[in-house]
Amino acid sequence: MLLPCNVVVRVEDGRTIVSAVAASEMLGMVGNPALQPIAAEVGERLERVVAAVAAEG
Repeated sequence: MLLPCNVVVRVEDGRTIVSAVAASEMLGMVGNPALQPIAAEVGERLERVVAAVAAEG
């Protein structure tokens, strides 16, 4: 199963930036609507992780 969850961490102007590719967009390329609920769950989890990292910063 294709489940890309690309997370990018970079530094700009001395600040650490964390971003993630939307799982729903990546899984949309597969063309299987049955995967949308999984993509939605993965997206929600990634959003929580990125928000938690931001709160620590």
